[in-house]
Amino acid sequence: MFLLFLNFLADVFQSLQGIITISLSALETAQGSAFKLANLEVLINTVLYNPILALHIMEVAHPGMARTFFDRWFVAINAENKLPRVYDKKLTIVTLCALMELNMESIPNCLRDGWFGILGCVIKMFKELPKAIQGKLIYSFFHLIGFGLILFLGID
Repeated sequence: MFLLFLNFLADVFQSLQGIITISLSALETAQGSAFKLANLEVLINTVLYNPILALHIMEVAHPGMARTFFDRWFVAINAENKLPRVYDKKLTIVTLCALMELNMESIPNCLRDGWFGILGCVIKMFKELPKAIQGKLIYSFFHLIGFGLILFLGID
């Protein structure tokens, strides 16, 4: 999804409402942790792409849905291993930093109460990032060793 936003800026802008509406409806009915995470990341990417418009679309589509999205996102941030990958943590950090740049007037009223909790979430993600990077490096190392053994042994 991130590549879609990077490479097709104008096209995504026109489709943003549809992307958010579909993801919000799936947010309510999603089953399976992988699908829930992927759906949450679609919404996070829309907020990163255009925070003001994404939050506005969420509120217009379903009043109070921006709050529901943030509640679920913050639960994932504060839970153990809900955002386990380096990508998840970096996406969260960058998006939360983009949100911190917004003027208070552009933030929906239902989000203003807990808006200052964003900083705590950014700090938590920065603290967890080195461990995630280390885990990725260890996984990559063992994956590379396994691949090397397969090549060395000539296993198909």
